Amino acid sequence: MIAEAVERSLFLIDPETGAIFHLAAIGAATWDLLASRDLDATTDLLAQAFPDTPRATIAADVTALVDDLVARGLLITEPAPGRSLAKGV
Repeated sequence: MIAEAVERSLFLIDPETGAIFHLAAIGAATWDLLASRDLDATTDLLAQAFPDTPRATIAADVTALVDDLVARGLLITEPAPGRSLAKGV
């Protein structure tokens, strides 16, 4: 997986298929957080960053994003030891 940041967005490029996926600013931040944190820690940090949004809403949004990325083969749910959830990271 190739991840290219452009301004506040992130483009994920699957080198096997050439498919390009776009993540807006919050999706890009979530991707970055998942590179070094689990789902709960990522949700906690986003909840701190957006205190006016209920944690349950943030958790649902993060879960939906992760489910979509997993379904597209862009994210793995069980990283190898020493690896992050972000495929190729």
